[in-house]
Amino acid sequence: MTVETLDQMMTYVIEAWLLLSGTYLTIGFTTSLIQRMRVGIKAEVSETVEAEISEEVTSAETDRLAEVAAVSEKYAKTTETETVKTSVSISENS
Repeated sequence: MTVETLDQMMTYVIEAWLLLSGTYLTIGFTTSLIQRMRVGIKAEVSETVEAEISEEVTSAETDRLAEVAAVSEKYAKTTETETVKTSVSISENS
């Protein structure tokens, strides 16, 4: 082998190594960007879901409180009318 052949072969080896390392770095960079995007999307989705759950719970709590208030009011009216009906005056007949 001559020096020129070795020089040409080493040039090919170096170019191949540069292409492979460049490809490896590009893939690594792209992978890290995709991972960051996934984390960001998961965070946004979880925030949205938490907000929706919070709204649903608040709505359910409001509905439940309104129902409890209505039942309490109805019970108060019922006990008030029963108290009036059951009160009996006792008179002494001697």
